[in-house]
Amino acid sequence: MEVRPLAGTTVWRGAMGETVMALRRDRMFLVVLLGVLVVAALLRLWDLSVRPGFDWDEPVYASIGANLADHGLLQAKIEAGMPAEPYLYHPPFYFLLLAAWFRLWGSGIPQARALAAVGAIALVLLVALFLRRAAGTLPALLAASVLALDGWMVFTNRVSSIENTMLPLGVATLWLYWTADRRGRTGWFVAAGIALAGVAVYKHVGVYFLGAALLHWLLVRRHHRQHLAMVGAAALTAAAYLAGVSLWFGGAYWRESTVQFDRSVNLQQSRGAINSVSDAVGPLLDQYRVFWLTLLLAGIATALVLTRAVQMVRRRSLAPIRGRELLFAWAAAAMLFFAALQLRLPQYFVMFVVPTYCYLAAEVGAALDRRASTPRPVPRRAVAVGLALLAAWSLTVFWLRIADRDDNAMGQAAQWVDQHVPVGAEIITEESVGAAIRQPYCKMYRAGQCTGAEYLITYESHTQHLPDDASLGRIIAAADRIAEFSGFKEHITVYRIAR
Repeated sequence: MEVRPLAGTTVWRGAMGETVMALRRDRMFLVVLLGVLVVAALLRLWDLSVRPGFDWDEPVYASIGANLADHGLLQAKIEAGMPAEPYLYHPPFYFLLLAAWFRLWGSGIPQARALAAVGAIALVLLVALFLRRAAGTLPALLAASVLALDGWMVFTNRVSSIENTMLPLGVATLWLYWTADRRGRTGWFVAAGIALAGVAVYKHVGVYFLGAALLHWLLVRRHHRQHLAMVGAAALTAAAYLAGVSLWFGGAYWRESTVQFDRSVNLQQSRGAINSVSDAVGPLLDQYRVFWLTLLLAGIATALVLTRAVQMVRRRSLAPIRGRELLFAWAAAAMLFFAALQLRLPQYFVMFVVPTYCYLAAEVGAALDRRASTPRPVPRRAVAVGLALLAAWSLTVFWLRIADRDDNAMGQAAQWVDQHVPVGAEIITEESVGAAIRQPYCKMYRAGQCTGAEYLITYESHTQHLPDDASLGRIIAAADRIAEFSGFKEHITVYRIAR
């Protein structure tokens, strides 16, 4: 007698098989992602307190966070003989976050760096989860792995810059916008507009995430009413912030924010920024040459973005970037935004690297999917080999730039001053050095007015030169050089002023 399966059994077994396969894929994704996050954490947290040496902004940011945590004051260390004033060159939200972190773990540059590292690890996680939805499992793991290993990312993530906590917020808001675009509901778009404006409010250069969403709208040309609601929500959020800080801080906010804007767009010279071709080329051929792979990958991604743009114009179609529209818009927005800013501050480069790496990973995933249907598909082990080579070089960069160097010039200078200079002695120096020491300080550009100063500390690098001030030149010419400290990019000199 012939035994036949019950009706629907084959379908049920097929559905169960697909469910089991999906669970296995999810488990494999989580296992690999966990490994990536562990590697990212190890590279960012090991001996974080002094490697790399303290960067230019770190003492100032740490002093603001400490003042806010201990006294509720949004201000850096007060310059000798000058009135206290709020620090408004950047919005206050990072410093509020830093103050809360300091209340939990104590104040100082190492603690601020730990917050930056946590933000960087969160970025890797969010990139993986977002790209898995937006581009697929392989691009998600590829982008997360490259970001976790990349030498420049690791170096920058170990420094307490604001960008390290802004970028995960930006990726989360793009994910929210992507969800809104898929669902097409006005409420989701309004939420995305508020969130995108919030990133720009957190740090103003974060407005390029909103630019990415607008460029995506221009490309896909759908949900126009909902997008307008998003823009309106973003505008109202930004207006509410501006009204609030104007009422709270008055003209001081606009004065200092205008200075920061002018520095960013080169309307005002900023010492320490990239102000000429030589400022960029010199370090790239010297101490920054170890990061050549980062520049190569970012360059390849940029070439791909430009190529796809040309193809879309010629074909009058989005087919060349189908399924990758938002990632393309994010990378293109980063290119346009930082071309306008001329990428004047080196720490901003991470805001360019992250979207270009994500788009490059999506392109690789799409290329592998296309080749999988050809007679000679590209084996996925080739991707694994590429990642292994990347890991090997990234660990080499980690050794050369971080593990094998103990040159913390600013930290060593501050320690030397603490041991050899009286606590009450006034020192002429830069704000960054002044914030790192206990002694009262007078800013370098006011050297001629600092008549009671007993010491002078200079900070020089390829882009950071001494102010062109005759009074300062005379003081240095007559002073005695008593200590020097050299770091990865800076040289610090301590002088005793002749009286």
